[in-house]
Parts: sequence; structure tokens; C-alpha cells
Amino acid sequence: MVNNHRFAEQRKAGTQARQKSPLAERYIHPRVRAKLPDAASLLLLERTPELLLSIALFETLTEQQKGQVRAQCEMLKFTSASARAAAAVIQLRTIGDSVDLDAAMKLLRENRI
Repeated sequence: MVNNHRFAEQRKAGTQARQKSPLAERYIHPRVRAKLPDAASLLLLERTPELLLSIALFETLTEQQKGQVRAQCEMLKFTSASARAAAAVIQLRTIGDSVDLDAAMKLLRENRI
């Protein structure tokens, strides 16, 4: 752990101000807020054998083929909830994206939104 004493007072004051705010419990980080539609789609998605088989087949594709499928799903995701869920399932994610998506799913499960 690095002890960074620079601006410690400002960081402490900012933290205290956020905690005292009447909106503190309603605050959702913008990256998490951006993942809420995908999280809602994934929570509604039923884990069927067909879905699992489709994901397994998708994983056998080459990177170029995966890119084409992702592009097609991205174009269709505004047409229906199932298309949005398909796009969310095969979306390329970084570790940060996955953390944000998990946080969004937790908020939705706890009915905090």
C-alpha cells in the first residue's frame, strides 16, 4: 500500500461531503449506470440449454467471425429485448466492464433502482 499524504485533507473532505449528501444512497457511478440496460437484459435471460449451446458454438468461431456476429447483434440490439440480450451475452468485455456489469446486476437484484 502506498501512503500518499498529498491532498489527504481534500480527499477526506470530499468523502465526508458525499456521505452526508441526501442523495448518497441514490448515487450510481456513470460506468455502472451505462451497464444497467445490459444487466436488465441479462437478468431477464433464461439460461436454457439452447443458450448455453449457442454460447459454446460462438466461442469456437474465429476472432473475425466473432467480430461479424457482434457487429450484427449491435445493430439489432435496438429492435427487441432478445436482440439486446444477445448483444449483451457476446459483448467483448474488459475486467472493468465485467465489474461494472456485476455492480449493475446487484443494484437491479436488490431493487435499489
